[in-house]
Amino acid sequence: MNRSFLALLALAVGTAAAQAHFVYIVPAKDGKTAKVVFSDSLEADDAVSIDKIAPLNLTGRTAEVKDTAVELKKGEHCLNATIAGEPKVVFGSVNYGLSTKGDRPYLLVYHPKVVFAGCDEKIATLGEKAPVELVPVIAAGSLRFKVLVAGKPAAAVEVNILKPDGEKAKLKSESDGLTAKLDGVGRYAAWAKVTEPKEGEWAGKKYSEIRQYATLVVDVVAEAKEIPDLPESFSSFGAATVDGYVYVYGGHAGKTHSYANETTLGKFRRLKIDAPAKGWEELPTGTHLQGLALVGYKGTVIRIGGMEPRNSKTEKADNHSVTTVQRFDVKTLKWSDHPALPAGRSSHDAVVVGDTLVVVGGWNMKGSASKNEWHTTALTLDLADATAKWKSIEQPFSRRALTAAAHDGKVLVIAGMTAEGGMASAVNVLDPKTGKWTDGPQVPGEKMNAFSPASCTLDGKVYLNPSDGKVYRMNGEKWDEVSAIATPRKVHRMVPFGEGRALVLGGATGSGSTASCEPIGAK
Repeated sequence: MNRSFLALLALAVGTAAAQAHFVYIVPAKDGKTAKVVFSDSLEADDAVSIDKIAPLNLTGRTAEVKDTAVELKKGEHCLNATIAGEPKVVFGSVNYGLSTKGDRPYLLVYHPKVVFAGCDEKIATLGEKAPVELVPVIAAGSLRFKVLVAGKPAAAVEVNILKPDGEKAKLKSESDGLTAKLDGVGRYAAWAKVTEPKEGEWAGKKYSEIRQYATLVVDVVAEAKEIPDLPESFSSFGAATVDGYVYVYGGHAGKTHSYANETTLGKFRRLKIDAPAKGWEELPTGTHLQGLALVGYKGTVIRIGGMEPRNSKTEKADNHSVTTVQRFDVKTLKWSDHPALPAGRSSHDAVVVGDTLVVVGGWNMKGSASKNEWHTTALTLDLADATAKWKSIEQPFSRRALTAAAHDGKVLVIAGMTAEGGMASAVNVLDPKTGKWTDGPQVPGEKMNAFSPASCTLDGKVYLNPSDGKVYRMNGEKWDEVSAIATPRKVHRMVPFGEGRALVLGGATGSGSTASCEPIGAK
């Protein structure tokens, strides 16, 4: 077909009758075989002869754009195709024969094609050699169809679609040949028709036009996530970045305010930052804890405190804050003990400034028989001194469900819940060397932004992600809004994730805990 034909081509959308049949190439799951059916669905129709499509020739095209013939054998109500190699697209054409509408005989020509998942749009495009074709345009789990006639985009062509759920749809192509978008993963089938006003002869009989039908079968798969979700949904856990890995310990996996040993995790996992597709690696673990803090220091992960429920789901809550501090060597994969906290502490946070471990906020839960105590002192420990003991610094506040970040040798203690049950948007800044406190810029936004937000220090800047989902960066005496996450959450964590990026992990949403991990930053 030459290009001058395009000026004369009458594009038309055929509205198929209920009994209309089309030639589809339907691949098996292994991608090594396929069935060619003549049907109104992707199943063989045993009431329809396939003799007229038996002359079909199929070609497979690889990622290197090498075309090879595909072997076809006649089967029961279908043609069986053996697909050699690893083609990205299989296509062909067959003259079906003559039909008549009124007194106008026409030639029916089918151009079936199947495009395999991951096939590049350029490879899936046959171009001028195809009188008409459908090209799938897939992005982020959505699908559009591009209609091409002799390699050129064609407008106002109706594309008839069979969706993965069995529903049917009709979309028209625009000036760029593209239809509107369809969302959803699964197997789609589609067909479109153009009519060519051309006289000719077939099997000794004359016709006055050619009706060219393009069919397509394509699988839309869920977009592969760059960063995998957590293995399960949970909140109130510890997280830290150490030597190219993100480490996560513990967490609450049950209903809000319903705590038991079974719903409090003792899992310890890590994710390699430059190879996240490998997934979360299980590590040696220990006590079931939530409301703990996790920090990184010179090739180790340090776990500080946390809350341990000592009851089962069927028993009365018996929650205890622990004094345990342990260090995990990321090379030997072994835990060792650190000096225990002076008293149990949970719902707190911790950071490392130089060689000093600083623990702030939180409370001491003493079980069902005793009243919880709110901590009024911060704690410091010299990690470079094996004989060091904990030192205390008076806090100008009593808060828990807060977050902390190190900045310019100081510790920012950000927001939290007060002992009176209110929310505090205050930011208190501690200089560990002098023990002096100053005020920082208050947390912006709504009141609930103060409840258990997440923060981290990245490239010398402090970032904050509260429950409104926005990402703020501290800029002197104010917070600048710089980004946002798709799933707002609280009681979560945010840690550095390679150069110029942070990672938001887990947490609690309005509908329960989430396993979602969302990157923020330049990449």
